Amino acid sequence: RSHLVSWRCESSRSPCLVCCRVRGGVGERVLCTGRACEAMEFFRRAAALTLLALAPPPRALALVRGVRPPVRSPVVQAAAAAAAAGGGEAASSPRVVVLGGGFGGLYTALRLAQLAETTDVRITLVDSRDKFTFLPLLYELVTEEATLEEVAPSFEDLLRDQDNIDFVQATVKDVSFQDQRVAVERVGGDGEEHLRFDSAVFALGAEPVLPTSIPGLLEHAIPFYTVEDAHRLATELRGFRTSTTSPGARVAVVGGGPGGVELACSLKDVAGIHEVNLLHSGPSILPSSSAANRQAAVDTLAKKNVNVQCGTTVTSIDEAGLDFQSVEGASNSRLDCDLVLWTAGSKPNSVLMNIVGDGAVPERDLSGRLVVDDTLMVRWEGEHPLADKIFAIGDIASTPTALPKTAQVAFQQSEYAAWNVWASLQGENQLRFRYTELGEMLSLGVSSGAITGPSGLPINFSGPAAALARRLVYAARMPTPAQRLVAGSRIFRDAPIRALSRLFDAASRPDKAK
Repeated sequence: RSHLVSWRCESSRSPCLVCCRVRGGVGERVLCTGRACEAMEFFRRAAALTLLALAPPPRALALVRGVRPPVRSPVVQAAAAAAAAGGGEAASSPRVVVLGGGFGGLYTALRLAQLAETTDVRITLVDSRDKFTFLPLLYELVTEEATLEEVAPSFEDLLRDQDNIDFVQATVKDVSFQDQRVAVERVGGDGEEHLRFDSAVFALGAEPVLPTSIPGLLEHAIPFYTVEDAHRLATELRGFRTSTTSPGARVAVVGGGPGGVELACSLKDVAGIHEVNLLHSGPSILPSSSAANRQAAVDTLAKKNVNVQCGTTVTSIDEAGLDFQSVEGASNSRLDCDLVLWTAGSKPNSVLMNIVGDGAVPERDLSGRLVVDDTLMVRWEGEHPLADKIFAIGDIASTPTALPKTAQVAFQQSEYAAWNVWASLQGENQLRFRYTELGEMLSLGVSSGAITGPSGLPINFSGPAAALARRLVYAARMPTPAQRLVAGSRIFRDAPIRALSRLFDAASRPDKAK
C-alpha cells in the first residue's frame, strides 16, 4: 500500500491520493487505510493491467502510476531556466546517481522518475550486470516454473519508456564526495569515466559469504545468489539428466536459512536429482522465520526425504563431497556428493568496501555498512555540504533499528528514498522511514509454498494455494506494468495445467488406484 502514502510536511496536512480526504493530524506521516480506498486502488490497478494489453502504453502507464505530478520548486525552475539560456540543459540539470540495480536501486530510480517527471532531474542507474534479478524467483528458474524473461528482465527493457533514467552498465571504482563524481568502469570499456551527481543513493546490495578458510570451497562449491549461479546449476543438472551411467545427482545444500531451505525443496522436484542433503550450523532451520512457516518447511523436507543435519559446520570440500563436524567439535564426518551448493550467509557488496572517498568520511558499522539516520540519509564523521543528499538503502544500510536484510525491506525503503531525494532537491521536508512487517512467503518446491501474514493477523497456510498466492504477490511487485503483465500471464497460463497434472498424478498412484 505504499502508493497510498499521504506525504505530510511538518506544518500542513495532505489528502489521500484516492479519496482526497485529509486523515490524521498536523505533522503525521501515515498511510490512508480506508477500506474504500484500498478497494478502489485494487480495481484501478486491475483495470490498468487489462488496459495495458488493449490501449496505447502512455494511457495505461498513467493509470498504473496513479500519482499527481509534483510541482517544480523555484530552485529547479531556476536551474532549468539557466540551463536553457546557456544551451546546456543536460549538463546543468540536477543529477541523481543510483548505485546498484537490485530491488532497492531499481525501484528507487523508477519511483524517483515518477516524482520528477515534470522536472529536469536526470537519473543515472549504475549496475555491473545488464539484467535486474528478481531474487525470490531464482528457485522457479531452476525448476523451470518461471522463464528468464520473468525472473531477470534486462534493464534496457525495463527502462525503455523512462525518458529521465539513463542506465550505465559499469563497475563502481570510487566516489569523490568533494567533487560530486562517481568513478566507474564500463563493462567492455577501456578506462574509467566519471559521473557527476547532485544527490546519490547507495543500493549496492549484498553478496554471498565464501570463507576462504574452508579448503576447496571456492573451487568446488557453487553459490546460489545470481542468475549466473542458477544457469551454472541448471547446466550441471542437465548433465546428470542425460547421463546413462549415473542414477542421479547427490546434492549437498549448505545453509538452513530461507535460501537453503527453498533450494533444497526445489531440487527434490527436479529430474536428475537422486539425493538432497541440507546442512545448517544452527540448532534448527529457518531461525528467523515464523513458527508456522518453519513447521511447514520441516514437514515438507521430511515428506521429500531431504536429509537435514543441524548443528554442523563444513570443514573442507573436494570434487567428491565434503567433510563436516558438529558444532560441539566432534570428529569429522564424510558426505559423498556430486554437487555442493553454498547459501550460508551474505555480506555487504565488496564494491562498497573498496570505496574510499575523499574529504569527509561516511560513518560505517562494524560490518562495513553505511550508517544512516531514520530518513535513510548517510551519517558523516564531521560536516559535509552534501550531508542531506546522500542516501543508502538495502543490505548496505545500517539503520537505527535493526531490520532483516530482505527484498521486502529494500522494496519499502525505495519509496522513502525516492521521496527524500526528490525532497532534498526541491527543498521539501523529508520523511522518516517506517518499516511495516508484511509477513513471509516461502517456496517449498514445485506448486508448494508457505505464507505467514503480517503480525497480528491469523494468516498461516501452505501447499499449492500458498504457492499460487506467492507468485501472484510477486507478479504484482514486478518493477513495471509490462513486467507485471508478463509475470501475471505466465501464472494464469500455467496454473490450470499444473492443477490438472496434480490430479492425474494423484489418480495414477498405485495406492489410489486400488
